[in-house]
Amino acid sequence: MKIYLITHPDTVPTSEKVPPKWKISEDGWKQVRSLAKRKFWSEVEFIYASTEPKAHLAGRYWAKKHRIPMKIVEGIDEIRKRNQFLRKKQLWENVDYFYANPAKSARGWETARNCLERMLKAFNRIVSTEKKKKRKAIAVVSHGAVANLYVCHLKKIKPSRKVGQKKIGSWIVIDTDRKKVLTKWRAY
Repeated sequence: MKIYLITHPDTVPTSEKVPPKWKISEDGWKQVRSLAKRKFWSEVEFIYASTEPKAHLAGRYWAKKHRIPMKIVEGIDEIRKRNQFLRKKQLWENVDYFYANPAKSARGWETARNCLERMLKAFNRIVSTEKKKKRKAIAVVSHGAVANLYVCHLKKIKPSRKVGQKKIGSWIVIDTDRKKVLTKWRAY
């Protein structure tokens, strides 16, 4: 089975709302509409999306546009960050620390080790469910860091920001039968 692993589109970061509640930006909606035009949607039989609005609202758009059933699931959400707002420089420092120190928390964040365990449990449930239904392809709408952890796990390489998506709003294809990453990250 193929998984089209999609990271959420561009957002409107605001210190008044915690990161899990950030909304999709105007540019983000352009990204969503652009990805909706890709041919791979004809293969997708089901969509799973994170509980965070920036992911599941994009997922709902694609589900409605292509008449694909969708379900919001826990476990594929972004790093649990204690709902704090960080300026860009602090954010990237934390992200680098997150990857470099997988067993340690950066400013109260979930550790990379715990994040990967959570993501793997969620993905294993999704894959098991979909294989029983004999689906050939699904889409999973998630987040940059957790998606990167999953991809690095499959590639058996040390996670780092350098390996992940180059742009917010990207996708990659995974073959679950061979536990192999089939493509590079592609921005949408």
